Amino acid sequence: MFALKNIASVALLLAQSTTVQSMDLDSRKGILEASKALAGDLIEFYNGNKSGNIPGLLEEDNGLGDGYYWYQSGAFMSSLVDYWQLTGDDTYNDLVAEGIQWQIGRDKDFMPANQTAREGNDDQAIWAMAAMTAAEYGFPAPSDKKAQWYNLAKNTWDTQRKRWDAEDDSEVCYGGLRWQIMPTNSGFTYKQTLSTALFFNLGARIYRWTGSEEVADYVTMSYSWLDERHLIDSKTGAVYDGAHVDDNCTTINKVQWSVNAASLSMGLAYLYNTTSQEDDTWRRLTEEMVTTTLDTFFTKNGEFKEVACTKGTCPRDILTYKALTHRWLAVTTKLAPFLSSKVLPVLVKSAKSLKAESNGNDALEQKLANFAVISNLLIADSAAPMTQNQAKTEDDSSDTTSSAPTNSDAAASATTSADQGNSAISLAGSGSLLALPMLIVAFQGYL
Repeated sequence: MFALKNIASVALLLAQSTTVQSMDLDSRKGILEASKALAGDLIEFYNGNKSGNIPGLLEEDNGLGDGYYWYQSGAFMSSLVDYWQLTGDDTYNDLVAEGIQWQIGRDKDFMPANQTAREGNDDQAIWAMAAMTAAEYGFPAPSDKKAQWYNLAKNTWDTQRKRWDAEDDSEVCYGGLRWQIMPTNSGFTYKQTLSTALFFNLGARIYRWTGSEEVADYVTMSYSWLDERHLIDSKTGAVYDGAHVDDNCTTINKVQWSVNAASLSMGLAYLYNTTSQEDDTWRRLTEEMVTTTLDTFFTKNGEFKEVACTKGTCPRDILTYKALTHRWLAVTTKLAPFLSSKVLPVLVKSAKSLKAESNGNDALEQKLANFAVISNLLIADSAAPMTQNQAKTEDDSSDTTSSAPTNSDAAASATTSADQGNSAISLAGSGSLLALPMLIVAFQGYL
């Protein structure tokens, strides 16, 4: 069965390479066509809408290196919300809305019964961020009034806030979120930067959406905690992976992942956008974090690199980080436009550096990464995320139903404003990816 699946993956990749071998990334039309083709390829991996399967889920990981983690399903769904927002193509909207709704759980905070025993704070947050994105861009609302997109995101953040409050003790590092939720899971004693960074990111978005000062207090608290625990290096700007409660978080795991820095960059940009008239602190911190992200995870020619994987092979799901990092950097430019001239050229170069390579077993991860890299070239003139008041105005307007462009008038691509060079690229899929801090032991040799 495993061999047959790999053969099928190779065949799929060969078929994909014929459709994406040459992409015109110097025109809006070319990027739209490429994004549409990649979306069609990506959706082939999803069977959650078929009889007998669970909506929202990719084929689940079986512990033998086959299948996908739950957070990857969340990233998959989120990428299709992004796609709709960037292109106006609503082909997959019903499938996405159904998928997200099926994973919300009894308390509507993304703790479904089939995942509760093993999901981490970071996994839960990835799903909540998909819901928040849907709210911010006016993604068609679900019929259940109690499960509106913003409510799902806020419910999740509130759940994690209670976990944060439970950690405010000198014996458990005075705060921060643990990687795992359940005490029986390996990783429960680990304060993970990504979980805290996503809590910060989601909180910053909720603060901008609502203006709640209570939320703002937790947002600034979570960023300060990362800084005070030296998970953000005050000298280099590096963002490290986490620390254990066993020694009160004094020994730092200095592995660096792109999503840690990118999620903080995006969250800081939201704070800058919300408070820019009051204080320039967030502008400075946003620029510093974005600079760190670009300098650490992109080569001079713009090629993306997951630095923790340069000395060995990462689990294939780590390539999902590439998709998330490109999206979050793209959104950062909408909240902090002064960074567009720094970020957009790098994203364009990254897209043009994509290569046709694959081992046949990471087809989805590579396709998802390529999809995010290419489609987010449309970010330059796309709509910025809305606030609650703006969303209400949209709802009350008879002329506008969402912030997504239509297929006929979508904004010009990032290449127009960031890079006037001529190019077409060859790509098809591959990479190897993420297993999160189960890698802590494996990467101790890098410290």
